[in-house]
Amino acid sequence: MSVKGMASHKASPREKKFKGVLLVGIIMVTVIWDEKDVVFVNFLLRETAVNSDHCNETLKSLNADLC
Repeated sequence: MSVKGMASHKASPREKKFKGVLLVGIIMVTVIWDEKDVVFVNFLLRETAVNSDHCNETLKSLNADLC
């Protein structure tokens, strides 16, 4: 990064520009992992309520992925 008013060295690395990704509507993610790796990822959309039905569906999805 260069600071306004300061010259940068020619050997200095160029400033990197990153692309942003806008994830509109995603408000929560469920991540389950073991000692080796992530085993389950589930995104909860804005319109979805967190209730017992949602929790049951998440557990059923986890069980299906593990079996």
